[in-house]
Amino acid sequence: MEHTNARLTVHERLVLVSRIAAARPGAHWAGELGVSRQGAHRWVRRLREEGPAGLADRSSRPHRMPFHTSAELDERVVAARTQPRCGPARTGVPARTVSPVPARHAAVNDHSGLA
Repeated sequence: MEHTNARLTVHERLVLVSRIAAARPGAHWAGELGVSRQGAHRWVRRLREEGPAGLADRSSRPHRMPFHTSAELDERVVAARTQPRCGPARTGVPARTVSPVPARHAAVNDHSGLA
């Protein structure tokens, strides 16, 4: 699936890289295709290091989230929030940390769209 805001599609990236490999300046081709010189050379480097798979779209999701709440803390917050009149203060966790946890678990546990 193409990224909706991507300047170049996978095919256009391959065209860009092949034109740069044909010994014409990368800045020239980058300008014609509407990307920066650095962006053009990034695609060249990815193709050289990873092959054609390097030109595919990538997820922008972080590889790791060191401050993400643990599974145990998530379970504790969800259990506390299912009880009546249990606000963030009763969970022992700051409100900014508590609020997204039940929503995240509701999205994971919501099977209403499945047949």
